[in-house]
Formats: sequence, C-alpha cells, structure tokens
Amino acid sequence: MNFFERILKHTGGEYYGRPFLLAPWEEEAVSNLFGWRNEEGGNLIRLAYLEVPKKSGKTEFCAGLAVMALALSTSKRFEVYSAAAATRQALNVFRAACKMVEQHPALASRFRILRGTNRIVKRSDPDSFYGAIASDGDFSDGMNPALIIADEVHRWRTRKQLENWDVLTKSGVTRTNRLAVAITTAGVRDESPLAWRLHEKALRIREGVIADSTFYGRVYSASKEDDWTDEQTW
Repeated sequence: MNFFERILKHTGGEYYGRPFLLAPWEEEAVSNLFGWRNEEGGNLIRLAYLEVPKKSGKTEFCAGLAVMALALSTSKRFEVYSAAAATRQALNVFRAACKMVEQHPALASRFRILRGTNRIVKRSDPDSFYGAIASDGDFSDGMNPALIIADEVHRWRTRKQLENWDVLTKSGVTRTNRLAVAITTAGVRDESPLAWRLHEKALRIREGVIADSTFYGRVYSASKEDDWTDEQTW
C-alpha cells in the first residue's frame, strides 16, 4: 500500500499528479494478494477475481499493480503482463503505467519505456519487463509470467481469448510466486464462460459452499433486493 501512496501518482483528469490513495476495495486487494504467504514463503493467492462497478479506477489500479510488481521484484527474468479483450483497453493500462513511471524520478531512472513494443523494461535486467497485450493476439510459447492482470474478462468470450487465458495462467507454473488477477466490471450472465466461472466461484466461496485458500474473489455489487436509488446502496 505504501508503494501506491508514496510512489505512484494518478495519471488523468483533475487528479493528475496527486498521490495514488487507494480506495477501500483496492487496499483490501493489495493487502490480501501480496500479504498472505504460504508455508514456503511464496504467494498464497494464485488466482484472484475482482468484479467492481464502472468508474472505480480499475484501469489505473491495473497499471499500478504492474508497476509495483516490476519495481519491487528481486527475481531475474520477472515478467508482468496485462491483457485486455481489446487492444485499445490494453493500451489504456499501458499508457497509465508509462505516466506513473514518468512522474517519479526513481522509477524513470530504473525503467526504460519502449512504446513501440508496449513494454516497460528494467534497465538493470532487460529480461524483466511489463508488457501490455490483447487477449486475442498470438502469444509466445516462451512466456513465463510472474504476474498476469486480465482486464475486463467479461469480454473474453472467443475461443482464441479463452485459449490465451490458459496460456497466460499455465505458462508460469514453475514460479513460486505466480499470480493471476482477473478484474472486470459486471457483464451479462454467460456472456463470457471465463468471467462467469470465476464470478460463481467467488460467490460459492463467500457463501461457504466450497473452500480454496489459493483463490481470492470479491464481487462488489448490489443485491436484487437493494434499492438502487438509495445512497447507502451506492
């Protein structure tokens, strides 16, 4: 959390240049995703699903996660990827990450921004990088991600996108601290079999139907019985 609030700054609108103060849902996610450890000292959480309302700051949060993970990593060949259903959305996350790097002298001196390939590379270890990709692209067989941030997964619905989810989440199987974060606004039921599967798993764990200590799921939404006009619901 201190990395976000002391190092990173907002990248757009009236908040541009202000410290990145985490919203409660973001603070909870960062604490749990990177704070819970297994018996070997690695990340306990391997897969996370975050479903949040529109205009919750999701894009900047994704960018912040990518920059933080790359900056704090001590491993060689540390690969971070953010993937979105559309190239435009993937570039929105990448551009936000670039602005975060450019706004802090220490980050700017440590990283090199390669806009032609949509990558931010560690100067001391060029094999450690953050890259933005589209979920319907052709992924390299040599990928070995330590962190995957899958944005707007409710739009991941084509066969190619679902196959690439498997590539992303299974490529880094040898890493002890591998983490995949799927984040999305609410979609239509069964619009994406991937998002619906993760959505249902998050709810079943919350209700105590199943247990999985390596999965972190949060669905921030009103129930059908709530009055959407009530500010308490908001």
